[in-house]
Amino acid sequence: DFEPRAEDDIKTEIILAKIAEKEEIKVDEADVQERIKMMAEQTRKSYSDIEKFYRDYNLMDNLRGSIIEEKTLDFLREHAVISEKA
Repeated sequence: DFEPRAEDDIKTEIILAKIAEKEEIKVDEADVQERIKMMAEQTRKSYSDIEKFYRDYNLMDNLRGSIIEEKTLDFLREHAVISEKA
């Protein structure tokens, strides 16, 4: 069933957003430019084509959100304390 998966996805997004806010994880213009550059290289399109696409379809906020989620997950991996259960 699709609904439980969607609920889990929404909960995960909310939790990651709260962690990013608490830890002051931000996305600056350099992060956005680096991501666009990476996508341009992967798709063999020009930087300006990728940037234009994201701007024309009002996807820049989505891109920033994706970068924040990734940075937050990286933060969690770096600060995770793993212990064995007895």
